[in-house]
Amino acid sequence: MALRNIPIVVDLNRAVRSNQEIWGRVGDNGLMALNVSVIDTSDSTKKVVDLTGLTIYFTLVYPDGTYFRDSLNVTNRIDKLGTFDYTLTANCFAQAGAFDCHFRIEKGTTIKLRSGTRDFTLTIEADGLQNNIAMPDFASDIDQLNADIQAAIAESQAQLNDALADLAKASANVDTAIVKADAVVASIIANQVVKITDAANWQKAKLTNDAGVAKAPPDVTSLAEITEQGSFYINSTAAAKLTDAPLTGGFRLENNRLISGVGIEQHARYFSTTNASALRHFFRYVGASVTAWREYETTTGSQAKADAAQANAIQFVNTKFTDSGWLPLPLKTGFTAGSSTPQYRKIGTLVMYRGLVIRTSGGTGVFATAPAGYRTSDPYLEGFVVGQQSSAAGASGLVYVKPSGDVELVAATNATGIWLSGISYYTD
Repeated sequence: MALRNIPIVVDLNRAVRSNQEIWGRVGDNGLMALNVSVIDTSDSTKKVVDLTGLTIYFTLVYPDGTYFRDSLNVTNRIDKLGTFDYTLTANCFAQAGAFDCHFRIEKGTTIKLRSGTRDFTLTIEADGLQNNIAMPDFASDIDQLNADIQAAIAESQAQLNDALADLAKASANVDTAIVKADAVVASIIANQVVKITDAANWQKAKLTNDAGVAKAPPDVTSLAEITEQGSFYINSTAAAKLTDAPLTGGFRLENNRLISGVGIEQHARYFSTTNASALRHFFRYVGASVTAWREYETTTGSQAKADAAQANAIQFVNTKFTDSGWLPLPLKTGFTAGSSTPQYRKIGTLVMYRGLVIRTSGGTGVFATAPAGYRTSDPYLEGFVVGQQSSAAGASGLVYVKPSGDVELVAATNATGIWLSGISYYTD
């Protein structure tokens, strides 16, 4: 802690002439501190200088041309208020005399921006007990640089020692690797490993790219132009240029060269889940001529077709074989049911009748009307010969069925009842 604290105001306005005088004696050291406030009155107003991000140096030049420049003893900075303390060291008290001093403010590293305060006087009185003290040039930033260099050298030496240790370990590993490499070479020589230069055994066609995935396709407009062996990913952009792809959208192309080496078997596999045509597989032959694409059947496609066939079969059965069962046949006036109830029935499109109709007056005429859906589609009359409830030989009646649904007894051998069995027709 300094014994003397001297407040001092320094102005960046160099037109100011009335700066403070500081005094000491030869041999003083470390007991005098300047409590510095930095202001700027260049525009006729007193402004506090914000020292944030700036480096502050104390500078003194001796009559013999040597100098003292120091930033290490700047302490207690309050940058926003423009204040700091500077403790004067032995270098400042080396010679008797009046010395001009100032503070220099710098900013930047490679390119520095500088500004200095107006000089103030440091007066050093002689000491009868000792002479002037010889002082060489001193710059605290140079001393700091030397200290940094020494620290860097020490750190580099430590890193070098670590690197030498790693090198020794790596050297041991290299020796082990050499032994393994010798074993591999021996295996190659013994033909246990195929050499790249071995034309007889080495696979010459790359089936994938170096990462093991499908290769990018060449820029072509026809898949028939791709005769290289291997697997290619045809993205949507490349697919849009093609004129002979089986479907639109991206897919994987697989080229398998045939034994003869002349033709190519091409497979186009659509697999993207975003493609409406996903999970479909096409193939064709590309040689002197190009065959049409053919598609492999999948379990999904087979099931869809089976489901459609089943639906059609159910619809067919429902249409052709639906059975209404026997329904009672309403009779008109003049006709009544016999011992066998008159009924009608439709199976699919076939309408049938059965039962005994009694003629209460023994006459002829329309005795029943079939409802809609049970009528003949024949535009002409349907005529049926039916038996009579009679023991007389050849007793029979003639029944017409009309498109309107009317069922009419046109004639009969005698006045007995008529049997409806044998009357049948189709509605379609």
